Amino acid sequence: MLPGPHCPSLVRELFVRGTEPAQTERIYGQDDRGLRVRYLSEEATPWALDAGVAVVPASDDIPRVLFILQPANGTTLYRSPELPDQETILRAAAPIETESVEFLVDGLSVATAVGRDPRAIWALQPGQHHLEVVAHLPGGGRLQTGSRFEVR
Repeated sequence: MLPGPHCPSLVRELFVRGTEPAQTERIYGQDDRGLRVRYLSEEATPWALDAGVAVVPASDDIPRVLFILQPANGTTLYRSPELPDQETILRAAAPIETESVEFLVDGLSVATAVGRDPRAIWALQPGQHHLEVVAHLPGGGRLQTGSRFEVR
């Protein structure tokens, strides 16, 4: 990507003709006080929170997206009889302004999470499953995504 106007570190790179970047990055911006801020995608927000990186809501021209982080689509989970609890973590990455995130397994609501890193615990049940995640945004907006996984 080409550096945006607020990019803090420019790097000179060489490209083979025809492979030059055409898009400009939108990770760095400037807030109303003139300070440089980082806009991260929803997919990167959980990493940033874990790493202690300050996160601000994305600018209006960046589309809002909802991701399922755990379990990833196509995952096979195995029960471990030696463990007292047969559970897994359901985790999503939602826009930072999200008010709540609902987790549904096979059409049944199993948890609603609030906060910047929505997650829930689900008791493992053998079989094929469909996870649906719904993010509730300010003003009544919603984002929705789903994935399939198996428990053996």
